[in-house]
Amino acid sequence: TTSAIFKGRFDGGNYSITNLKINNYSLNYCGLFGRTSGCTISNLSVRGEITRGGNARSDGYCGGIVGYAQSTTFNYCSNYAKVKAYAEVSSTQRYDAYSGGLAGYATGTTTIIGCNNSGDISASWINGSPYTYSGGLLGYATGTTNVSLCNNTGNINSSSSGEHCYSGGIIGYIYRYNFYIHLL
Repeated sequence: TTSAIFKGRFDGGNYSITNLKINNYSLNYCGLFGRTSGCTISNLSVRGEITRGGNARSDGYCGGIVGYAQSTTFNYCSNYAKVKAYAEVSSTQRYDAYSGGLAGYATGTTTIIGCNNSGDISASWINGSPYTYSGGLLGYATGTTNVSLCNNTGNINSSSSGEHCYSGGIIGYIYRYNFYIHLL
């Protein structure tokens, strides 16, 4: 649901969740975990397809592991899933799309250690001129972001009918604050 937030620790024990299939038009937050806050996710890989469709009349946060991550730590996680988020503009409101291999949107203090993405990541538009953000690990990052020993080999794509498309191999868009990176 949109109100449930995971706040604990999850250790995947180096297992892989395979054939994960999420295809939803009404959820704001799509991923193995929709939303997280103050949690740690470790030793996990995800395979499958995660899609947050259009016509939802809200921003779409879509990630292989987390849709919307607040002060979350990722340790040795991998995404092999195809992750797609769609956005649109209504007559009165703009709705944006955030898509990432680990998380579509990250805020607060985010720490990512030893993680990688090999899945195809995309953020696209249904109509209008929304903002779209896509990244190999994070689609959008704000706050303090620490990335160490990570990589991306997946295809990253962000498109819109306007000029507000942001994509990057590691992070699609970094909004102010502190950012520290140490890649492989």
